This record gives sequence, structure tokens and C-alpha cells, in this order.
Amino acid sequence: MFVNTNTSRRKFLHALLVTAICMSAFYVSEGNRTNKKRNRTKASLDIRKYCRAMVWFDKKQRSMCARTPDLIKVVQKAVKNALAECRRQFKSYRWNCSPLTWDQVFAENGILKKRSRETAFVQALTSASVMVEIAKSCAQGNYKQCGCGDHPKNPRRKAKTPGKFSWDGCADDFQYGSHFTKRFMDPRKINNHARKTKSHNQEVGRKVVRQLRVKKCKCHGKSDSCTYRTCWYVTPDITKVGEQIWKLYQNSVRSQWNKTTNVLYDKDRSKREKSQEQLDNKLTYFSKSENFCAQNLPMGIMGTFGRTCNSTSHGNDGCDTMCCGRPHKRTFVTKKSKCNCKFVWCCRVECENCNKTEVEETCQ
Repeated sequence: MFVNTNTSRRKFLHALLVTAICMSAFYVSEGNRTNKKRNRTKASLDIRKYCRAMVWFDKKQRSMCARTPDLIKVVQKAVKNALAECRRQFKSYRWNCSPLTWDQVFAENGILKKRSRETAFVQALTSASVMVEIAKSCAQGNYKQCGCGDHPKNPRRKAKTPGKFSWDGCADDFQYGSHFTKRFMDPRKINNHARKTKSHNQEVGRKVVRQLRVKKCKCHGKSDSCTYRTCWYVTPDITKVGEQIWKLYQNSVRSQWNKTTNVLYDKDRSKREKSQEQLDNKLTYFSKSENFCAQNLPMGIMGTFGRTCNSTSHGNDGCDTMCCGRPHKRTFVTKKSKCNCKFVWCCRVECENCNKTEVEETCQ
């Protein structure tokens, strides 16, 4: 039988080429799979390394960090926001929330070692701020663990009726924000007065966020007629939260802990009043505040030397109070400021630079 040698050779070469292509595709696929696995392993190692570096976290917090590293960055931002608000609230006081940092909040270093009124304020404000930032980030669709928040159940108002509204839109995720913050920031075990107080104050902070939630609405209808509206809840601004927690700070209560019932009581009330007193919505502490006059670096107290004061004020920023009875220095300081501003057509404002001499008073 006659065999066409050229045809057989072509078939053999074709089969060899197909085999080579298949093997090449296989190895490329395996290579991609290996690279992806290697990249995932590297990313996992980087996350674990990142979380282990957070030495101020406890075991539970490091575990949550490894599972949700992106949310930890939100926590960091939130605590920094809270400390900025803390400094704003205390700017005219001997203790001005400085030099607290976000890692010290979790390590409970310095002034936070004492369970004073100032510690109660920081605990409530940081917890509230973390809840706010987590709830907002969830609604922005940045994380797979959470999303838009729930709307109120059984709405009493119906949409498409003039002046009415319906609950719709993407609300901030208050529920997940509160859940995550509680799990991440509250103590695992409530086995002493300090942990009970911390857990209590942080829950008070989260309650403030829920109480101050803001209803946001969008109009619908022809030509912006606002025939009906859809509404949803968003988190309050941290300054509003800070102002409310500041009021609670000013009326904070010295507490006593009943180990048997795991309940906090007002230490300064009679036994009968204690049974009736509810501390659920109050900040509590059990250590006396420092006077913050002298520097105490281990406690993170900078003292009031060099602080600006106002000799004409009878408040906390007055020199007598701020300087703790010490003398203060008056210095004439020349500052440049814009003056004689005028509108120039069109369309800008031109100003001159003027020297202004001011008196600056600082504690000695």
C-alpha cells in the first residue's frame, strides 16, 4: 500500500504543534495560578505583619485587624478625628487633650491610666467617632462586610402624597457601625471596675451617635417641584457629637461597681437613691482628676507653663486659673494681617498687608 510520506509528516508536525500549544497554555495557566497564590500569600503576610506592628492592640483586636485591615485604617482616622475634637473642646482648659495619640487610646497610656472624668470623655468620644466613620464607610460601598443601613420599620408616612416622604436611599449603616465598634473597642471580659466603666462610657458614646442621627431627604417631581421626598438617616458631624459628650462630661458621675450584679452605681448617693439612680446615659469615673498644673511626662501631662491665657477672663482660660496661681508674662507680638480690602471689577478682592501689634500673655 502506498503511503504519502509528506502527508504523514505534516500530520505529525501538526499534532506536535497542537501538543506544544496545549502544554504551553497549561504551564502559563499554572504559572498564573502560582503567581496569584504567591501574591495572596504575600498580601496575607503583609497584613499579619501590619497587624502585629499594632503592639497597642490586644489579641482580639489584632485578630480583627487581620480579618478586616481596611476597617482598621478607618478606625485610625476616626480616633484621630476624635482627638482633634477633644482638643477643640478642651482648648481653654489646663488639660487640652494633648499630647494624646491614637495608639495611646488603645494602649491606655498616660492620663488614660486614671479612670478620671477626662478618661471617660475620651472613651465616649473615640467610640462615637469610630461608629460614625464605620457607618459612613459602609454606606459608601467600600467594604463587603456591610453596606447601606436599614430604614425605620413600619413607616407612618407614604410617598407620592404632597408633603409626605418614604424611607428610601442608602442610609449610613448604624447597626454595623455600632456592632463593629462594640466588638473592637469594648473589653472582652468585664471583671473589674475599670473595664466596666470603659464599656459603659463607650456605649454612652454610641448612644449619642444614634440620638443625633440626621434625616437627609431628596425631592422628586417635575421641575424640582418636590411632589414627594425619599429620606434616609446619616451620621451626625463629629463636632455635634463632641458638644453633646462635653455636656455629659460636665455632669459625669463618680461610680461604684457592684461585682455581684455587675452594675454601676452613683457612689455619692444614699443606698436608697442608688437603687433608683440610672447611669445608662451618664459618663462615669472613679478616680479624681489631676490638677494638670505641673508637668508629669509619665502621665502625659504637659503642665501649663507657656500656655496662652487671658488676664481679663474669669473663666478657665483666665491667667489666674490657667497658670495655677503662678505669674504670667506679657509680650508684645507683631503679626501681619490683611487689611483695607476692596473689590476690584471684575472679579477679585485686593488687600494690603498691615502690621498689627497684639499682647500675648503666657503662663510662667
